[in-house]
Amino acid sequence: VELGCQILDALDAAHRKGITHRDLKPANVMVTKAGVKVLDFGLAKIKQSASVAGDTPTILTTEGTIAGTLFYMAPEQLQGKPDVDSRADIFAFGCVLYEMLTGKRAFGGTSAASVIAAILEREPEPLSTTPPLDRVIRTCLAKDPDRRFQNALDLKRALLWAMEETAPAASKRGRLWMGIAAAVFALALGASLWYNATRPAPPEARLDIVTPPSTAPEQFVLSPDGQQIAYVAANGNASQLWLRSLASASAQPVTGTEGTASPFWSPDSRSVGFFAEGKLKRVDLGGSAPQILADAPIGLGATWNAAGTILFSPGVASGLFRVPATPSTGGQPTPVTRLIAGQSSHRQPRFLPNGQRFLFYVVGSRRDRK
Repeated sequence: VELGCQILDALDAAHRKGITHRDLKPANVMVTKAGVKVLDFGLAKIKQSASVAGDTPTILTTEGTIAGTLFYMAPEQLQGKPDVDSRADIFAFGCVLYEMLTGKRAFGGTSAASVIAAILEREPEPLSTTPPLDRVIRTCLAKDPDRRFQNALDLKRALLWAMEETAPAASKRGRLWMGIAAAVFALALGASLWYNATRPAPPEARLDIVTPPSTAPEQFVLSPDGQQIAYVAANGNASQLWLRSLASASAQPVTGTEGTASPFWSPDSRSVGFFAEGKLKRVDLGGSAPQILADAPIGLGATWNAAGTILFSPGVASGLFRVPATPSTGGQPTPVTRLIAGQSSHRQPRFLPNGQRFLFYVVGSRRDRK
């Protein structure tokens, strides 16, 4: 780590002068009596000062080419990106430090292709060292330059802090907390095993739908409470509304709902709205006869909110209307949306959970569809 900090001092000095090394590797680091020397800037990228060259980078390689030594190159170098900066040296330093600590390369392979794939897609094997030091190296080796340390000086500080956290006192505290965590984990594991061994098996839910043999059912809608399904199927020669409880194995037709289309549930799951015979209707599940709410020559979908408002599309060449869900209130359908040029209908409205806003389809020419 001490040698690593000296390498960072050399990189910091170069980076402050606008120089990115681009080929940092063990062979380019010399340990002398005077300290570490970083050598061989032959592939360096030099950013001249704005006063000299208009802040234009001077690069000795052409755009799109790969410059560096394969095992220590950052992902952006392998991809031949033109905006490689000093953070590529941070990545290379992470590779060098990893090798200093483990004796093996961070990214290995039997061919150039396998090494490139390892750098671009995989992480190195975990270090058998302290977690703070491991975090420092993994931050250096982030694939995205923005997720690495942004300069050598900050990296050096993090490296020194990581070593301070491995002091004996910290180590003792770590062992204490590890012991506490192990005890808590053992208790939690035991409780989990006991619960799984003693709890009753969850009930099975059958979703088979028994339907009339003469037709395929359609337009399934699940009740808001999740206990019932309404759908349309033939009963004789006419379509009809059918109800099936999830607690039952069979479904039953609803009297008076011949010609049903596009069923939808009330928020309390006690009533179903539908279109039939050119009308918008509702039927309560208590056994009463269906009630007419509004005219709807060709019903194209409806939705019902908790405030007792039904939003519906009466047919083509029409916008959306709203009407009270209870006929006794005497309310009349009120327009909510209007067609504009190029639109033929608004249909299939759906209230959002707050019951105040809704989604719907706009049908028209392809360029006007929203």
